[in-house]
Amino acid sequence: MRTKLLKTVYQRNNQRELLYLALTAGAIFRLIFIFTNHDLSPDGVHYVSLGYHLLHAGQYVSNGSQFPDIVQPPFYPFLLGVFSFVFEPVLAGKLISFLAGMSLIVAVYLFVKRLSQKTFLAEVSALLVSFNPALIYVSARVATEAVYFLLLFVSFACLLFYLKENGSQKLVSCAAFAIGLAYLTRPETVSYLLMMLIILIIWRKKVKGMLIFTGITVFFVLSYGLFVFSVSGDIKVYPKISFVCVHSQVSRHFLNEDEKQHKKTDFKFHLNRVRYSLNSSADELLTNAVFAGQETLPSMVSEKRPADKKIKKFLVFTIGNTFKAIKKFLWGQILPPGYLLFLLIGILKFPWNKNRGLVLYCAFFLLPTFLVIMANVEQRFLYFPGLIMMPMAAYGILKFNEQFSIYIKKLKSEKTIALIAVIFVFLTSVPNYAQTFRTMLKNEYYYSAGHWLNQIVDHQATIAATVPQPIYFAKRRFVVLPFAPLDSLQLYLLRKQVNFILIELKDRLRRPWQLEKNQWPAFLELVAVKRFNNQTMFLLRVKKE
Repeated sequence: MRTKLLKTVYQRNNQRELLYLALTAGAIFRLIFIFTNHDLSPDGVHYVSLGYHLLHAGQYVSNGSQFPDIVQPPFYPFLLGVFSFVFEPVLAGKLISFLAGMSLIVAVYLFVKRLSQKTFLAEVSALLVSFNPALIYVSARVATEAVYFLLLFVSFACLLFYLKENGSQKLVSCAAFAIGLAYLTRPETVSYLLMMLIILIIWRKKVKGMLIFTGITVFFVLSYGLFVFSVSGDIKVYPKISFVCVHSQVSRHFLNEDEKQHKKTDFKFHLNRVRYSLNSSADELLTNAVFAGQETLPSMVSEKRPADKKIKKFLVFTIGNTFKAIKKFLWGQILPPGYLLFLLIGILKFPWNKNRGLVLYCAFFLLPTFLVIMANVEQRFLYFPGLIMMPMAAYGILKFNEQFSIYIKKLKSEKTIALIAVIFVFLTSVPNYAQTFRTMLKNEYYYSAGHWLNQIVDHQATIAATVPQPIYFAKRRFVVLPFAPLDSLQLYLLRKQVNFILIELKDRLRRPWQLEKNQWPAFLELVAVKRFNNQTMFLLRVKKE
């Protein structure tokens, strides 16, 4: 009896050996990237600060940011705040992403196994997810992507099984709950949410299931609206998109002014003034003031163009962005060459006619990506389509394995060829790991700059800068350094009670001051100059006289 039990346990473990390999390899890769750098983005600083103050002080406020605090949805900062009771805030954020990334490996395994009834295919899919460079990158940072992709994938899987298997109300409830939390993580999820409602209508499922899905998602939307109202006193269901619209409005305003004065617009100069320009009273960033309703921009009369020109401009813009997205997808971190090779094999060998419903369903989940790239082409918006396609790449490996197993009969295990294929995929990803590591080390000097500031700046001081990372690492109060002429700059610094400003050489050259290195205005006093990784930083004291 005991021997039979041990044999059963061994057989079960042997069936999941590749899953355990995927989890082990995935954990090792992610932990290496977590503990070998101090990568922290401006958004990461904002999340860390919001989460800490939310749970430790009961306020949804940050330590200062370029953006209004309410722009960031609350779910990820809340998780970060919970973990910050045990871990240092930055490490807490990275560990949340790590756990979400590891959970995604298991979620993909369970999804493929239930969908195909093939354990080997599910294990290979899990392996591909475990060492995918893009997913390792998002699983090792203080960022929302890892949590967001997990929630989005869970909603994708649960809704599919509900439709495919005439599933229980638990599945549609799980799909709604996951997409609701995804909405509280990244509010652009609203496009997926509406699309899932359309899918339920097209597939003509029971009205009760539709009502359950709608009721749960409406609850999340209303909860977010009430949360925004409790923090800002304003009702905005989608504050992040509202802020993006304000950015676009300010951008058009400056471009219109350039056109009136017949000026040639420099892109980097324009980007800085849109992000950091002051309002008319010189006490707030213009975009923030317009967003809060404290400032209004002069109305602009748009040029009336014939319909054919508008259509032509739209097509040129859309086609151009589509090609940019394809380029990022093919030559980025999403699917390295090995992934693409077996993805192509999977596509060629896949029985399309027998799986029309599945193909149509997956196509629906790609539509929001096209909506996004028509506005802004960023590689991170392409990660989720890459994730959906990974089981197809695993299917390509499975077909490759079946074909070559026929010719190579000496192999003791049918998994041997597949493992060789997986190793090949891994090797083609090595350059992407190096690229990912360089990307995460790119801003490492901010950590060193923070320790430098900590040694020479008073603990109660307020520092103005364009980036918050060194100020965060120095544990000082941060204020955004505006893009403004010297007289407006002085007024802003005095009103914000700023003690120091930190300027990078590369940033100083893009300011309207146009000062030489050793020439500073009378209200600023040079305190120290330090060079970090070929980046020169100037610390200046703000005189109160």
